Amino acid sequence: MTPPLRVSVLISCFNYGRYIEETVASVLAQERPVDQVIVIDDGSTDDTPAYTEKAKALDPRVMVERTENRGQLAAMIRGIELANADVVCFMDADDLYKPGHTRSFAEAFERHPQVDYVYGDYEQFGDRTGVRRSFQAGRDHDHGRTALLAKYGLRTYGGVASTTAARRELLLPLLEMPDAWLSDWKVAADLAMNYFVSLAGGRKLYRFGDTVRYRVHGGNDHLAQAKLADSNWRMRRLRASRWVEQVSGLVCPGDALLGFIDREAKTIPRLSGVEYRNLVKTVARSPLSTYTQAMMLASLTGQRLKSMLGRRAVPDG
Repeated sequence: MTPPLRVSVLISCFNYGRYIEETVASVLAQERPVDQVIVIDDGSTDDTPAYTEKAKALDPRVMVERTENRGQLAAMIRGIELANADVVCFMDADDLYKPGHTRSFAEAFERHPQVDYVYGDYEQFGDRTGVRRSFQAGRDHDHGRTALLAKYGLRTYGGVASTTAARRELLLPLLEMPDAWLSDWKVAADLAMNYFVSLAGGRKLYRFGDTVRYRVHGGNDHLAQAKLADSNWRMRRLRASRWVEQVSGLVCPGDALLGFIDREAKTIPRLSGVEYRNLVKTVARSPLSTYTQAMMLASLTGQRLKSMLGRRAVPDG
């Protein structure tokens, strides 16, 4: 009998100590107990160390490490290094897990052993309310492998940090990343992680359902980002483009790979409209010959039509 997956929850924290005890408590209260809770205090300059000590006292599974301030992605990578589990669930220090979160995600990994990364939806609370869907499928959705789409189309699928989890084995190459590569990701490191998983050949699964409570407040810059959408979008694209160029040279090398994007698309059991449009745009903008583009687009269109017909024939369950 296959032993149950071991699960670590990695919480990155910078000056959010006032939330950390409640956050850790929500992890410890999970219906499916976790094996390890790792809190990385990324060189906080407030009273976070005192709060993290209180969180550590809640349960022997909780460990706390204080590092110099290097940013969110560096904190995530240090947590991956310390994790002793099969699956790492990521979490921001100001968010909360609903009781069924780790059960839902662990079941997804166990039922789909080919899947390397799972992400889902969240319910906002605080300065904003309402459920946010990370992918408009209305059901679980297997994205297949998306390395070439990320490399050549700068497209990826994933959620905010607290709604994501990955097999630790896939993440190990991150431990070898040069420090200079991490400086772009002081914040918004979930975007970098989403791209990395794609480029590393990870298979992604969207898990329908809001199992996370995402705290919206002035301190996490959520509302300010909405006001600066255009400038932030440009900066995110710049950082993402640089990160993809750096990472793909290590884990997804070879410019000739673009010619296989239609084959990669076939790893998606049911090609959605969003995925189809992203693939078509990538092929259309590629330097491939007109003939090759036409053959790929015909193949993708056939796959999309087959998915649409299959969806009509099989009721959503």
